[in-house]
Amino acid sequence: MGKIYGQYPGYLEKERKLEKVNNYNEYELFFLLRNLHSLIFKVEHDDETIDITEWKYGVGYLEQLTTKFGVEMQKPEKGKIDLRTDSFWAWYNFWYNHFFNVLNEEEYDAFEKAYEKKQDVTAYLPKCRWNEQQVNENGIHK
Repeated sequence: MGKIYGQYPGYLEKERKLEKVNNYNEYELFFLLRNLHSLIFKVEHDDETIDITEWKYGVGYLEQLTTKFGVEMQKPEKGKIDLRTDSFWAWYNFWYNHFFNVLNEEEYDAFEKAYEKKQDVTAYLPKCRWNEQQVNENGIHK
């Protein structure tokens, strides 16, 4: 079987991270996706000599994992690269908005410290699920 974007885990398998990421919760998955997107963007623009193909496959695999949180994604099939849907972007933007617009800097720092120490972070998480959010007149999730 060939490598199919969204099914083949790429670097995640090669670095033996597959079991760990398969058990990530929503915000852990969000941060890993955000960081990988940023890293890929940076490398693509700063050093075209680095082969990031396996990273891109990893991103596709991670994006498909969001379906366990109710996100609708296009079905992976050979030759199809971008499987993201409006549902995926609603999920991604919900988490982005929460951590970078709803939480203030002090709250975000406290969240990071608590997470690093493996403490309860519930107080810093959204009060509703991504697909239950309300949006204000500016398109910002409340």
